[in-house]
Amino acid sequence: DYNSFYKDSKEAYLNLVESEIEAQKYAEQNSIWEFNEDYFRYKNHQYDSNIKWNAFSSHRVINENLFLDLKTGNYSSYILGESEIGVEKFAEITAFIEQKIG
Repeated sequence: DYNSFYKDSKEAYLNLVESEIEAQKYAEQNSIWEFNEDYFRYKNHQYDSNIKWNAFSSHRVINENLFLDLKTGNYSSYILGESEIGVEKFAEITAFIEQKIG
């Protein structure tokens, strides 16, 4: 039934999140975020991606967190917090993103 499906799906998702957290801790490596004229680059212990700006559907700021929303996937977003980079840099990046994604 639906309740057991929901419970199983939630448990699988939480296990996946916990596994990713542990993998990132084990890698002992910070992610890299680059904002270039032609693309956004994200690099972590598993991925090194250059994503052209037209691949994003929108951006939004919620509670001092910048969401870069991809056009594809199940509401896939890259999320960067003001607390991670500071107020001044966050404002600079947000203004840049406004020009690129609108």
